[in-house]
Amino acid sequence: MPHGNGPTLGGAVSRVGEEVSAYSNRSAAHNINIVAAWEPGETQPERHLEWVRGLWAAMRPHGTGVYVNFLSDEPQEQVEAAYGREKYQRLVALKNKYDPTNLFRMNQNIMPAA
Repeated sequence: MPHGNGPTLGGAVSRVGEEVSAYSNRSAAHNINIVAAWEPGETQPERHLEWVRGLWAAMRPHGTGVYVNFLSDEPQEQVEAAYGREKYQRLVALKNKYDPTNLFRMNQNIMPAA
């Protein structure tokens, strides 16, 4: 993988059917991860968030979705959107079966059905 160009997809990723696993957007050519960071005590963190949000908005029309592990503190609807409705419902069914108390929740969580 060329350094600095981001993950280039294709190959094995694109040879697996979209419905086979929870991994989504298999037709995407690249993943882009936009990250902002600042020093502790920064008095204007909003300036960093502003450029990230601006770049995200500019790239959004060219994207096919979002990689769930790149999500951070987005609302639950974004986690569902990352998987798509059908996959998310399959994951909820698995969560209900294997983790109905939501013990494993410290990630981009799949909420068990109520």
